[in-house]
Amino acid sequence: MFIIYGKKFTNDYFYSKFGEAANLNIVSNDCYELPPAISTLSFISGNSNLQLNTETVIGWQFTIESKVKIASAYFHVISDFDKQGYKYEFKPNSISFSDSLNFTVDPTTTRTQTFKIYNVTLIDERGIRSDYIDNYDVHYINTKSTIPKYPPPISPFYKLSTFKNLCEFKINSPFLPETTLPTLGQISPLTQGSINNDLTITLTVNFVTQDDTGLSKKHIPQLYLEIFPNFGNIIIIQCETTNSIYLNENRVSSNTAECKAPMSIGLINFLTISVYGIVDTSLNVAGYTASEINTNSGVYSLPVIIKPIISSHTSLTVNNDKLTLFGKNFPMSNGNAILVYSNTNTEIPLSFNYVSNVMVIINIPKSDQQFIIFTNSSEGQESNKYQVTYLEKEDSSSSSSSSEPPIVKCLNNCGGPTRGVCIENIGCRCIAPYSGISCLSETIKIPKPQINETSPDSRNEIPVSGTDIKLNTIISVVAIKELDISGNQINIHYLNEWNFTTISDSNYTYVSNIAKNQQNVSTIKVNMEWHEQSSTITFANQNFTINPFSLKYYIILDEYPFTSKLHSLHLIIKSEFKSSQTKDICSSKEISLNDGSDYMTLNIGKYSFEGKFIKKGVINSEDRIVSISNTLVDNFDTNSININETEKDSSNQQTSYIAIHIPYYNTKAILDPSFSVLIDPNGSSKNSANSICSGSSKKLTAAQIVGIVVGGAVFLVIIVLIIMLKFSKSSRFLSLKIFIYKRFRSK
Repeated sequence: MFIIYGKKFTNDYFYSKFGEAANLNIVSNDCYELPPAISTLSFISGNSNLQLNTETVIGWQFTIESKVKIASAYFHVISDFDKQGYKYEFKPNSISFSDSLNFTVDPTTTRTQTFKIYNVTLIDERGIRSDYIDNYDVHYINTKSTIPKYPPPISPFYKLSTFKNLCEFKINSPFLPETTLPTLGQISPLTQGSINNDLTITLTVNFVTQDDTGLSKKHIPQLYLEIFPNFGNIIIIQCETTNSIYLNENRVSSNTAECKAPMSIGLINFLTISVYGIVDTSLNVAGYTASEINTNSGVYSLPVIIKPIISSHTSLTVNNDKLTLFGKNFPMSNGNAILVYSNTNTEIPLSFNYVSNVMVIINIPKSDQQFIIFTNSSEGQESNKYQVTYLEKEDSSSSSSSSEPPIVKCLNNCGGPTRGVCIENIGCRCIAPYSGISCLSETIKIPKPQINETSPDSRNEIPVSGTDIKLNTIISVVAIKELDISGNQINIHYLNEWNFTTISDSNYTYVSNIAKNQQNVSTIKVNMEWHEQSSTITFANQNFTINPFSLKYYIILDEYPFTSKLHSLHLIIKSEFKSSQTKDICSSKEISLNDGSDYMTLNIGKYSFEGKFIKKGVINSEDRIVSISNTLVDNFDTNSININETEKDSSNQQTSYIAIHIPYYNTKAILDPSFSVLIDPNGSSKNSANSICSGSSKKLTAAQIVGIVVGGAVFLVIIVLIIMLKFSKSSRFLSLKIFIYKRFRSK
């Protein structure tokens, strides 16, 4: 059944209109859809009932098997007294994987209890998963409207007929537990910290927990703020326990909790604190509500937040020297602004031209560099650090400011008038089907790549005409990273699960969720389009030529909850190029700038796999164009990617990870890379930068051989002259001198 514009249409309707064409038949050569499975499971202790006498390692040994590579494996082990238990996560990247779930127990601190495997989740590289939750009622779950009824969950134990008996075991310990609950001691007043870049404020609370026999160091107590606004629902904030110091043989713990609260907390008239998850060695659990804390030991005060806040600014261009900041609590007297350029640590103090409680106007140096700005006062009131980015100039040639793009030289006369045209300071604009930074490379005809219906990965095998050589290419969209202003990773999400839609025979769409803090917060849409003919596209208000037999990606990122306006995103794209030729061959990789685009080139012999990354992106609206940078990533963590990373760069294989740098945006960001295979008359040789050559490819050239022969002959002559000088006065050398004299005299 289909729903079109709110109306429901069944298959009967379409059959009456189109006959047999309304039937959809899917044929697959590989119908294997089973997820990874646990093939063996055994107790480390050897049995399911263990008498604990000494400190012992306990747990399970297991083996996972799958027809395709296992991407991830997650296990959660709990006991009847310890619901937090132990969590394990593996990234096998193999079709068979063996390991153990193990932990150590001490008979002097561990009570008798039964451990069991509570949850198992296995996922393969196709995204197909198996799930097991103890006492999981499949029928009940499938009747809930919020959970899909199909496909039903498949247990990872489907190969083990008696797995229930293998999932739990009991330990019998001489430790005698006590039943007295641990207690909460003194709570310090709330202390006000700094303003965070996300316009929250950090509040710090110190609290003490205690128990007569000892506290469990494995279980960290959690403190919660409960904020009661004048209007609206209660706000509950879980604080992070950042430090715990155990004293008096673990009977007392001094803890520090940090809570990120909204800036409006000073205007809220009621705030309480609660603490839960205090656990002793007997696994007794205690918690204290706000009312219990206020009655017994709740001694804390509510801070009043009066620090300045910068929340927004006016648009800024390179020709403008006035900046207007909006916010609140700006210092009305004895205040100034501090500017710090992103590429330096030098602080530049600036005076206010105008200031009110909610607005500041200042003069800034003319530049095009990103900078951070904050306000400061003589009383030490410092605002949050706020990043300012210049608008992109529409006509870069109309200004002489420092924002001019880097000068690009035209190499090799752009291959001549039939191959390309040189544009001053821009580079070579190639004429299809030629490409590359000097237009000497030519696009070759390749077959349409295989279409992957589970992810926007393009794999292609290209036979080279007249030879037995085969070229293989792979393109993968693998991850999204959030970075702070210093380039440190704040969040990473590996793009493993996609929804596939066919638009036409040469156009396909993939959609995937982006997660942050284990919550789906945004989506990425990848449109993949195959071009058999040369074509012209318009992107970011410019025209670009797509070579024939090229694969173009059109990528849209929806609104993303940046932790700070100072942060940015990296979209990681993997490219791989491989040749079946293994002898007399070299490979190399490079990224270069030409005609306003970054060219990522993987070279093997005389063939190249080229990715063209336009250095502009569209954000927020169709007319908001920003500069985009693209860089080769050498140290990308590949352990969590569901693809084969065992092969490294070699003489016949090159792999690159390109990071597309996306600046902060509000609603959406649009990118437009493309890929093609080229033939390069120069090819990759051992003289190429960063080249890797096979052993036989390092044979001496004719010029090198001539040089060695000539050099050797000169060296031999020098040796002979030295010997002659040394023995010239010797009587034994007389006959040799007579011979040489007669020889040259006769000539």
